[in-house]
Amino acid sequence: MAKLKGPLAFTGKLQGLSAFTREGTNGVILRPRYGPSKTDIETKPAFANTRKNNKEFGGRSTVSKCIRDGYHTLKPISDATNLSRLNKLLKTIQEMDTLNEYGKRSVALSLKGELLEGFPLNQFHPFESVLQNPVEYSMSRDKLMAVVTLPALLPGVNFIPPTSHPYFRIAATLNIVPDFYYHQVKYRPKVSYESIHPQLVNSEWMAAHTRTEAVTLQLNMPVPPPNEEFSLVLTLGIEMGTATSTTHIQTVKYAGSGKILAVR
Repeated sequence: MAKLKGPLAFTGKLQGLSAFTREGTNGVILRPRYGPSKTDIETKPAFANTRKNNKEFGGRSTVSKCIRDGYHTLKPISDATNLSRLNKLLKTIQEMDTLNEYGKRSVALSLKGELLEGFPLNQFHPFESVLQNPVEYSMSRDKLMAVVTLPALLPGVNFIPPTSHPYFRIAATLNIVPDFYYHQVKYRPKVSYESIHPQLVNSEWMAAHTRTEAVTLQLNMPVPPPNEEFSLVLTLGIEMGTATSTTHIQTVKYAGSGKILAVR
């Protein structure tokens, strides 16, 4: 894959080339455009299965975005591949739908949401390599709440900071993800979930290279979901920080670690 640098750098399409940027790389990436046209895919019988695949891929992408929106505040520690990796996991869940026809299969996280448990937000800093003690947590689907407790941390013993930055904090998010079904031309929940928003709780910033006390974080969803076709998703992250002034600490991008802790 070619990379374009210099004054002629561009993104988009130009004759037989596509140019785009990607997180974690420098410059513009070039690749040739190939394959059938959009019109061919949308109209010709030979691409009937392609159209079905595209519909189901669109459904998985919609649900992946909904899950990622739940830990949107942890985006600075997430790597560039987390969305595509979510899509791959959701394909397995989508294939469990035996009621709807191929091309319109639901993406119902409630069928097998536990497959997402342990999903890493950042492959380069696995959560278990950073925090080497089990995390205690409890979740109540009925009460729409979760409590997470981390033990006292000893750098170099049960806490291995992924970078040398001087500060860290713990962040937990709780989100409701509805089951999505194909409806006419797109995937959506059976009823509107627009009033449901993710909840976030952060610890205080702490020194990364000295012992810290145990931390407990509690999260509550203030608005109940409109039906029972949903999953409660708990995500935990460790953000690394650096001081930008005597009173402000800023999260360092891609320096932390996190994972989907539980799905109920």
